[in-house]
Amino acid sequence: MKLVPRNTDGSKGDFSLVSDILRKHLVDWYQAVGDEKDHKLAVNLVHNAKKDEQWIACDCLGGGHKPPLLSPAYLSLAGTFYLRRLTNEHRPEHHEDCPFFRDQTPYRLREKNSEVTPHKLPEGYFAILKPEIMKLAQAPDDAEPDDRARREAVPRLAKLLWTLMNRAQLNQSYSDLNSGTNISGAAALYQRLKQVGRDIEMAPGIFLIDHLHVNIGGGEADLNRIYADLCSTEKLWPEGHAPQSFAIAAARAVKGNVLTLLGGDKVEIKNRIIKPTIYGTSTAPPFLVIILFGQYSPKIGLAPIRAYAQPVIGEADFVPVDSDFERQAALSLRWFKDKLSHQHVQLDFQKPVFDIKTKAGLCRPDFIVTYINSKTGTRRKFILETMGFDTEEYLDSKSRTIERMRLIAPVHTVTKSQLENGELPEILMKAV
Repeated sequence: MKLVPRNTDGSKGDFSLVSDILRKHLVDWYQAVGDEKDHKLAVNLVHNAKKDEQWIACDCLGGGHKPPLLSPAYLSLAGTFYLRRLTNEHRPEHHEDCPFFRDQTPYRLREKNSEVTPHKLPEGYFAILKPEIMKLAQAPDDAEPDDRARREAVPRLAKLLWTLMNRAQLNQSYSDLNSGTNISGAAALYQRLKQVGRDIEMAPGIFLIDHLHVNIGGGEADLNRIYADLCSTEKLWPEGHAPQSFAIAAARAVKGNVLTLLGGDKVEIKNRIIKPTIYGTSTAPPFLVIILFGQYSPKIGLAPIRAYAQPVIGEADFVPVDSDFERQAALSLRWFKDKLSHQHVQLDFQKPVFDIKTKAGLCRPDFIVTYINSKTGTRRKFILETMGFDTEEYLDSKSRTIERMRLIAPVHTVTKSQLENGELPEILMKAV
């Protein structure tokens, strides 16, 4: 077993050997047969490999073969280091007798869940990073089912961005600022995002407004300014809270771990950028992106560590959307809103980012629309739900959530074909 630089195949180049004794400590702890001494030495090995940006090359296949690779990682939510197997068609699997060998997780029908992933308000401080806990995960008990393939959880970074968008009312069409089509309109939206951080704590006595950077560029000067702010306030953070900061910017492209901002600057994130998908299909840009900055490792220092890219209506219109179809519907709502405004009618809509509780359970409507006719005094509230697919599973899931939505307001639906045929205005007029 040896330590090799990350992003290599482990067969050549610089490396350092892991002694047989240290290897045994790691294996014994991983197999849940070790004691606390094994744990201490094993977690130190994994921790040091992570901070030095090294992978662990396993020797289970012997010489003459490319080694299977393990990536040291830290799961902040669980406060645990773990070894992530690096597998693809070009990388070898561990030997079947190797302690680190794992079959691919089988597909289980009981794990299939067509319910929409819950969007709940994040708890605790507005923070992601925590001081690392020196604990190393072990292999699952053979007596327990391998349940690693589950519905993907909503990233906390996404929830933090939604919290800001919700507080700044960027998910609503009520404000004229949110229908901007120029730079000044976008600048006003960024300012609103910044200001809502005044009363949001990242740690006791540490407020977000002092560590939130908006409308950043990707140049070295912009990043150095963020690092300088972090360094100058590092000693102010209370014990048990890791110094960190956030940046928000609009982006025109996301690929892997590279973010392309509207101005063309590129920002390389240390981890792959997360963006939502619908049935495996990514939504097209533009995006509003939140970036986490902090201490990546003693060797690397401060860096952009993680990022979440939320699709929005436009480059100067930050109403969030979940799909390209939903963006088209939102743009049609915008057009219809402008048309009705000339007839003394106000039509506004909001895109809920968190679940709404009803007596029948949680739901999250696509759009909640309000209609006010100043001449007649007529007021209406209804829900517009987009029907993006026609599979049995999708329609079954939608029917259950629509029943819950009806406890909030009447529900009207629009399909892709109806939207493409220009039928949305007629649907809206029937709703009011």
